Amino acid sequence: MGKYKQLAINISIFALNFVATKLITFLLVPLYTYYLSKAEFGLTDMSVTVNMMVGPLATLAIADAVIRFVIEDHEHSGRYVLTGVTVTLLGTVVIALLLPLLDLPFFGGLGNYRFQYLCTFISSNFFSLFGEIARGLGILNLIPVCAITSSIVTTVLAVVCISWLGMGANGYFIAVSVGPTIGCLLYLIIGGLGKIIFFEIRELKHNVRGYLAVQYISFRSMLRYSLPLVPNSLFWWIGTSINRFFLTGILGVACSGLFAAASKIPSLLSMVYQVFLQAWQISAFQEAHDNPSVFFSRIYAVLRPVMFMASSALMLISPWLASLLLQREFYQAWTLIPMLLIAILFNVLNSFVGTVYTTTMKTKGLMFTTLLGAASSVALNAMLIPVCGVMGACYAMAISNALVFVLRIFGTKTILTFDMQWGKFTIAATLLGLQTIVVSSQINGYFLVSAFICAALAIIEIFGMRRYLALLLGKVLNPNRSR
Repeated sequence: MGKYKQLAINISIFALNFVATKLITFLLVPLYTYYLSKAEFGLTDMSVTVNMMVGPLATLAIADAVIRFVIEDHEHSGRYVLTGVTVTLLGTVVIALLLPLLDLPFFGGLGNYRFQYLCTFISSNFFSLFGEIARGLGILNLIPVCAITSSIVTTVLAVVCISWLGMGANGYFIAVSVGPTIGCLLYLIIGGLGKIIFFEIRELKHNVRGYLAVQYISFRSMLRYSLPLVPNSLFWWIGTSINRFFLTGILGVACSGLFAAASKIPSLLSMVYQVFLQAWQISAFQEAHDNPSVFFSRIYAVLRPVMFMASSALMLISPWLASLLLQREFYQAWTLIPMLLIAILFNVLNSFVGTVYTTTMKTKGLMFTTLLGAASSVALNAMLIPVCGVMGACYAMAISNALVFVLRIFGTKTILTFDMQWGKFTIAATLLGLQTIVVSSQINGYFLVSAFICAALAIIEIFGMRRYLALLLGKVLNPNRSR
């Protein structure tokens, strides 16, 4: 099967996973914004933010190494699976010991829910790890099944605990802990991950010294790959989530809640990209030993226009989406959405360019560019939030993400080059920037002006990418010609 056709099949599988999980989660936003106060919503968002920060640190980003090494050395995949599970277990113990730190004031009261937070940490990190293992082993059909089941359980519990029983934040934590836990059990039982782990433990018991010697070599290789991703994850978190702490410390947890609510609509763009990214990483890793420059160029030539058009379309309908999803006092945050879409768009683009580093196993360059982006985010949030309020956090995110994108474009030139289509990029960015100004400022007739810009951008982008789209479709339908 050709690599383009395989990529298309994988994307369709992860698209099903997206519809069944992320979309359902997105549709829960009205429930949260209706039944939770701004402070409660800000606190639940803080728990997600903290998990994104400490997860890679506690687990040494081992899940990223597991998928890479399982694909690279499928014959010894059990070793990498056991390593991933062991490191994640040890990370859970570390987090449990550090729970008293959640009492610090800038965590916005999360210390009152420390046990609930620990449950969400355990369930979400193991669910993520098992998903990466399944991707590496090629058990892709199981991923939507586990995700659908997890989502259904989470949704039912959210409705029962938050809406019917009025449990507030406690109901949220119950829902988001139990759902992924059920998903983990499915991976272990139906997916056979439990058998793989049991087999490796049995091998360990039969020959402890020999097994540990081999395991140490594997572990060391995995750490060389994953350790640069740990600070990279931390710096990425700083760049995308440190604004919550600035907002909470300067303006209060309620303002952080408003920002979190406004971020839900732009996050649709990121969710759609994640569907592509999960499939793309597999294909990129599999093609790492060939010449991937043409492959990258063709995929980017379609991905970038699609992301720009999606951003423009979401910006156009953002007032309508906000009226549906942001209930009561949360609706006022909708004017933040256009600038947040710009921020998410650049995050998507720099993420795609970042796969050059992970594909070629040169993860130090990924860490360096993310570090500079994080430093700029901290400085910009500190400067802009006191002056511009919540919008200052949006400006800071957009500027820092754009900086990372530029740094990675120049940083990857010596590793792998692909056509960035700067002329088309500049035209599209100018139109989208103009639309952002029009919608955010709400000038007279802004919807009609926004619609005109959206249509113009779509025409230009579709015309520009039609040749590449036709080429990719041809290679999907005729895989024998894919190389």
